[in-house]
Amino acid sequence: MGLPVALKLAALPRTDVRVIADGERVARYRRDGLFFNGERCELAYAAPTEVAGISPDLVIVATKNGALPQVAQLLQQCSLRDSLILPILNGISARDFFCEKFPSQQTLYGLYLGHASVREGNSVTFDGCGKICFGESVNRPPCENVAAVAGLFDEAGIAYDVPQDMMQVMWAKYVLNIGINQAQAYFRADYGMVQQDAEMLEFAKKLMAEAVAVAEVSGISGCDLMIGKALDIIMSMPPRVKTSMLQDVEAGRATEVDAFAGTLCRMADAAGIPVPCNRMILDHFTKI
Repeated sequence: MGLPVALKLAALPRTDVRVIADGERVARYRRDGLFFNGERCELAYAAPTEVAGISPDLVIVATKNGALPQVAQLLQQCSLRDSLILPILNGISARDFFCEKFPSQQTLYGLYLGHASVREGNSVTFDGCGKICFGESVNRPPCENVAAVAGLFDEAGIAYDVPQDMMQVMWAKYVLNIGINQAQAYFRADYGMVQQDAEMLEFAKKLMAEAVAVAEVSGISGCDLMIGKALDIIMSMPPRVKTSMLQDVEAGRATEVDAFAGTLCRMADAAGIPVPCNRMILDHFTKI
């Protein structure tokens, strides 16, 4: 999701947007380009050494969870100083990761809600259906930094929401991911196949029920509605759409199973809650 966000921000006359990556990747981007919905992207790519003297106002992290250690290494070479960090990743652990690595920076909670983009090589396709949710754990009212990011997104035409209860929204998305992303990847089935197969759908519900049990002991509000809302989303999705985790499996890439089942299993162990379905998923994809 980083590419459509970067393109909209870069189109603003007052912004200086850099896509930061390691040197080899930057060289590849400059040589081969990145393509969004069939058109080559005109973006400024930069290795960390090329932005070492620049202190960005905002750092948006839009990677897979498995890339976070590499992202931290890249950012440690930059000059962050007063930078605000906004990760828009799946799962519930990205903010904690950045708070640990960069304790002097303010890191917001962030996630994306909507249809998955499709990545094939250096090309990304996205239908534009979705929004970024971000903020502090509670936004009543939003703090100054959250309001500033909202203003920037308004100017750029980026769809967003600042929920009053960010933790409830984070967990609701996490419960959905725990169910549909992992079920699709395990059965290698798109939305339509899951929608039409009672066994697949029931397995997704079991995965989500285990996540809700952990959410309840974690003090998250609205747990009783999470599975119902997740099922509404699952059943309303276009049949041929594939989650990012299924795309990763089909492409032979590393999955985000540790951010999904892995995180849940660790929290469940600490709380003494059995999560056999998620543990099976974790074991299955860890062994691949």
